[in-house]
Amino acid sequence: MLLIYTLRKLENINYLDDDYTYFSIIGLGALLHRSAIIYAIIFIVIKLFVKKIFSFKNIFFNLLLVILPTAIYELSIYFSRYQSFDWNREIYGQFYWIIDIILGRETTYHDMSCQQLSTFINCNLNVTKYFVQYFTIGIIFLTILIFINLNVFQDIFLKI
Repeated sequence: MLLIYTLRKLENINYLDDDYTYFSIIGLGALLHRSAIIYAIIFIVIKLFVKKIFSFKNIFFNLLLVILPTAIYELSIYFSRYQSFDWNREIYGQFYWIIDIILGRETTYHDMSCQQLSTFINCNLNVTKYFVQYFTIGIIFLTILIFINLNVFQDIFLKI
């Protein structure tokens, strides 16, 4: 749903004066899955290329809106008697292995093949290939919906 929301937002890229709601929703979505953060970053990059306006203040504030819900959640867990369990971090070390490399720590995760600098690219290309094969029908369906939404079929039928 966050992907579709992002695509709808990109469709109206010329009317992007108020993005606070978008980045707040993506921030809440990041509590469900970290890929939402990637959607926000891609959105910012595309917006920079289309609008050709670079505002460090806006980029910083938008990224803050994306990260804020996760930071509040983690801080509330930290100051409570509970312990946080992040499946992506605890089992797969998703993105945390980069921090481990920078800090010089040796941390073993469930499946180390994608969590090492030497095997990261090959492993992720293989995983992506398997996901694309698995989700081919969904990708085709989503592509058809996007084309319909962009009125591509309407333009084709008007020319006939």
